[in-house]
Amino acid sequence: MKIGVFLDGNYIKNYEVEELQRLLKTKNKFIFFILKNKKKDPKNFSFLRLILFHKFYSLILMERKFAEIFKKKYSFKEKIDTLNKKVSLHKVIPNINEYKKFFFKMKKFQNKYKFENKIQKVIKKNCDICILLGLNKIIHPDMLNISKNGIISFHTADTNFYRGRPSGFYEFADNAKFGGVTLQRLSNNLDKGEVIFKKTTNISKCRSPEEVLYKMMKLKKDMLIEGIKRIAYNYKFTIPKNTKLNLQRDSQNLGIVLKCLIKTIYRRYII
Repeated sequence: MKIGVFLDGNYIKNYEVEELQRLLKTKNKFIFFILKNKKKDPKNFSFLRLILFHKFYSLILMERKFAEIFKKKYSFKEKIDTLNKKVSLHKVIPNINEYKKFFFKMKKFQNKYKFENKIQKVIKKNCDICILLGLNKIIHPDMLNISKNGIISFHTADTNFYRGRPSGFYEFADNAKFGGVTLQRLSNNLDKGEVIFKKTTNISKCRSPEEVLYKMMKLKKDMLIEGIKRIAYNYKFTIPKNTKLNLQRDSQNLGIVLKCLIKTIYRRYII
């Protein structure tokens, strides 16, 4: 199968490195598409900016910082930061120059993104399927069938139960027993595409939302290889049903935040 790998810049996040390296050892053919990023100046930390942007959810983030200092044993911030660390594509794949590479831009239409025309032509001609790695853009419906087998991407949750963001927050607040990672084929409905492959883990004893997130992120192993096999063999896939889409603004609800915060304080500092 001819696979187009799409990356957000000339790097890959640490927790996706092994997935890509394993996939490249298969007999598939690969083309890399690298999004041209404009350099952004890093913003200095500010409690005011934190509160204005995240509103009540900022209480969760403040508690997380508090735990880094006073409950480091149960803080997962450093572990998550390690997983999210950006690694140069050249370090991950020393022979990257042996593969075809295309640098591209994306344009926004009605809050969704399209590939530029010349890249669309390259995809249609050279790719049986596209994989997004770290490219966290909502893809425009016109792009979803640009390759024979569509576009697949990861979502850090079991989309049969949780869609949207922030990952780990709702699972913890809802006292969910299991959390997961889903490899999905993108559709018009956000995080409601065909479930190509998923993994789950028990999160019932986690002490915080970031511990839930960490356990789910660690599941991402050999999912791409299995997913590509299933697509090649025309496996019958399911679509999530009756799953509520959790938007970022939903996590700013005071009731949900307090429920999550009380549970975190009890589990992280008391028991």
